Amino acid sequence: MRDLARLIPLLLAAVTGPAAVCDGLRWWQGDAATGWSATGRTLAGALAVADGRVGAALAGKPGDPPDLQALGHLDLAQGTWASWVRRDAGDLPANGHWRWFALKGGNFAVTTHGDRHRPTFFMTGGSDDPATGFRWDYAVMSQAPARWPGGAWHHVAIVWDRSSGRQLWLDGELAAKGPAAHLGGGVGPGHRLTLGGGAVATAFDEVLLWNRALAPAEIARLAREPEAVAAEAAAHAAAHAQAPAAWPVRIPLVGPATKPAGPGVVEPGASAEVPVTVHAERAWSGELTLVWSDWRERELARTSQRIELAAGGRVTVPAPFTPPARGLYKLTALVAQPGGTLSRDVATLACWPQPAGERQLGFFGHHVGSWNEQAAAWGKRFGVTQVRGHNMLQATWWPRVQPADGPFSWQLDHQVSYWDRPGGGAVLGQLFGTPWWADAKGARTPDRPNAYPSGARPRLDAFARYAEATVAHFKGRIHDWELWNEPDVSMFWGGSPEELAELATVGAAAIRRADPQARVLGMGFTPGSWAWHRAFAKAGGLAGLDVLTFHAYHRGAGDHELLWRELKASVGHFRDLAREALGRELPLWDTESGCGDDSWFHGVEHEGLAPEALRRADAPRRSAALTAIHASFLMDLGVAKSFGYLWNSPGVDLQALDLGGVPRLRTLARQALQELVDGQPHRGIVRREPGRLRASLWEVPGGTLVQWFAGQGAELAIPAQWPGAVLRRLDLLGAALPASAAWTVGDEPWYCEIAAPPALVRAAIEAAAVVELTPAAPLPAEQNPAQAGHRVPDLPPFPAAVEGSTRLHPVDLGPAANFAFRDDSAGDGKGGSFDEGRFNCFDPMPQGDQLFHGVRFAIRDPATCQGRAAVVLPGRTIPDLAKISPPIPVGLARVRTLWFLHASNWSGKAGNRIATYRVTYADGQQAEIPVVVDQGIRDWWQGFHADAQCKPVPIRVAQDGDGKQAWRFLHVMEWANPRSDAAIASVTLESQGTGAAVLVAGITACTW
Repeated sequence: MRDLARLIPLLLAAVTGPAAVCDGLRWWQGDAATGWSATGRTLAGALAVADGRVGAALAGKPGDPPDLQALGHLDLAQGTWASWVRRDAGDLPANGHWRWFALKGGNFAVTTHGDRHRPTFFMTGGSDDPATGFRWDYAVMSQAPARWPGGAWHHVAIVWDRSSGRQLWLDGELAAKGPAAHLGGGVGPGHRLTLGGGAVATAFDEVLLWNRALAPAEIARLAREPEAVAAEAAAHAAAHAQAPAAWPVRIPLVGPATKPAGPGVVEPGASAEVPVTVHAERAWSGELTLVWSDWRERELARTSQRIELAAGGRVTVPAPFTPPARGLYKLTALVAQPGGTLSRDVATLACWPQPAGERQLGFFGHHVGSWNEQAAAWGKRFGVTQVRGHNMLQATWWPRVQPADGPFSWQLDHQVSYWDRPGGGAVLGQLFGTPWWADAKGARTPDRPNAYPSGARPRLDAFARYAEATVAHFKGRIHDWELWNEPDVSMFWGGSPEELAELATVGAAAIRRADPQARVLGMGFTPGSWAWHRAFAKAGGLAGLDVLTFHAYHRGAGDHELLWRELKASVGHFRDLAREALGRELPLWDTESGCGDDSWFHGVEHEGLAPEALRRADAPRRSAALTAIHASFLMDLGVAKSFGYLWNSPGVDLQALDLGGVPRLRTLARQALQELVDGQPHRGIVRREPGRLRASLWEVPGGTLVQWFAGQGAELAIPAQWPGAVLRRLDLLGAALPASAAWTVGDEPWYCEIAAPPALVRAAIEAAAVVELTPAAPLPAEQNPAQAGHRVPDLPPFPAAVEGSTRLHPVDLGPAANFAFRDDSAGDGKGGSFDEGRFNCFDPMPQGDQLFHGVRFAIRDPATCQGRAAVVLPGRTIPDLAKISPPIPVGLARVRTLWFLHASNWSGKAGNRIATYRVTYADGQQAEIPVVVDQGIRDWWQGFHADAQCKPVPIRVAQDGDGKQAWRFLHVMEWANPRSDAAIASVTLESQGTGAAVLVAGITACTW
């Protein structure tokens, strides 16, 4: 390659004629300018500049492949990948492999193996049989590459087409072909393309990727005319550039952490020296500026250094820093360019004290994702005391401890020992998963050794033996046992609520036989499936439980008022379940909660992150604020314990760590609150209406601790006479605030400790003359308690939406949209809404990005869309519309969930199927989604229904004194995609001809 930036692979659209072989659209982006790759390694660490087949190439190291990140979606229905490759001199070791190319972690790859007579095979991996899952695939293979001498360049191309099969081309000649085995659904934003890897080092040059199957003449030309093709590729890359201005040097991120607490954590008062490495492909002379800032983005220190580098040179520049207080800090690299200064965050640094002494088990637990010594050391460094696995405590998984119907195996006990503490109790045990032989419907194909446990309904006698044996084995180490996990989600439980109640009864009895002192918890419900929970309780499922457990995920943005009302509704629902079924309350534990947010790093792309243009700059601070508020709200609602999300590897959404292995801001905000109040009695929340002021109170030794916060955007002054001395004032992360700081409250919580009992502090807050310096942002009408005429109770958001908040993709309804929302003339067949006139239509309809029950929808503006904003199917009031809509393109791979924002009129009785959504996958297969009254949809004049699976969205409509109610209702219906491995091409709407019209205002997908 002539230029390092040309390592960015290209996705090339279909063209005609060999001269245009490199025309098309760039799709993949490797951050070659700065060196940060998709898995956290640096390109500079994995690849070095070398002589190429054309200009320069990159040479890798054995076992250290670079990954390039996707910025869009690639359907694997057809495509071509091509590159010049060169392996090091020397023979391929026996049983070693030489990988050239892989998508999605290896299920789609070209690899040469050192055994099996050293074939090179183009593998598409996988199987349509869920019992066998991934499989090796040798159908398309060649022996030729094993005979290639080391140090020689060869051209390799692979072509795939779901209809015509796969081809392996070597040096412009077809070497092998075969059927298209399981191709999968493709890859999407944040997923990776891997180059190289295995037992030998490989160099790559002219890496290209197409979304079509190249013709034989085009592939031959790639090998025959490398210089001409390279020139075309360079011109194409320049013409279709989507990346920011190219950096003249590469500056990798510092990290990731390699030690339990990582090099990115220091004690208060200690200094850190962060090494920033600068690489230059070409000779470069310029000034590097390094800036340290705090978590509020305030600059604290700046240094500049003149750098002179020869071609291929590198230099490490130290960035020493002594944090002024506990908290989170960031290092940014700046390089001046003729067109402006380039900026990139390269490191974060946490300043955090070691936990003092052995902490007692209190309100704060943690929901962890890794069971190893390093993760445990990391957690204990930040004060973690009690842990629940993300269904990952494999030491107690049924398929692990009893893989066959026979003796038990305890080979994973060491997982529990990582968290052992004096007296036990640090681990919340889980009884989960159904092995193949215990399926109540009959034995399945044996499970793969490392497969995720099945949620199939098990034989009760076998489950009782498993539960009793497991609890007995861990007696004295694990005191709390949770039965199952999220059984109201189909992937985790394959039976009915009534059948789950039977399992709960049998499981509770087995636990108590094994350990009479054990505490029985269940069932880890999600908050939204209220009708499902009631059926479980009615069937007697609560009778054997000591604690009722649920999951309280929350949004990472928004106003605390909405968070309070959603949590209050969820907690009230679960409390009522016990009252109605047992005549008494059960203690409530939140055993899994958290919120998604965006990375604090700017100027960085990473696997799993949405492109930076779609990331919210305020997300880290807002989610940190709401995480601290979330915990205090749960305490006020009487929840006894909360296990916050604490996955232990850098990543996206719910992860506790940011890039580089340093804690996210919200992680430290929750840990700061734990340090301050865990084990201390919560004494309620004072509520004042100016600016939606809230003050949460705890009784602590020597007085009262107050957590202050106000509505979003508010700033309030609190002139008050305190009944005792103010002992200390602390910010969100527990750092001391200056004594001179004003007594103001905003939407970011802070703390103060007052030497007086809570009752006197409460009285002083209630009497304070609060001054509203800046009012809080108004709540939307449908979220305002003052406008409760719609009678829709506060409802929790959909869990999948808040878990994957950065992976929500609103779908454009444009190709099928046919109506506006406002209707000025009833019955003219032109709409909008249901063609019932000015005062019976969705007007005004909120437009643009809207968040309903945690799901982001893009509501079209009819004024900018030729009057077409919604898709409307025919019914009683509009009979002449097409019964089937045009396909609505989705074009997304790895779809987890679809949500439909819709309404109907003249819907008929409950149980009527009034419409069908037809999902078409990229491989041509289809799935039907029935739209059923009082389940997935309701009439637009009807709001909440306790047994409906959909959630209402109240819309306050225009009125003119005609007596009609002020509210109409859309409803959000959720559909879990059963084929997340297959890309969704489109969705079509179809009327069932019952006379009920259907209006669709939005569709949103959530990807994994």
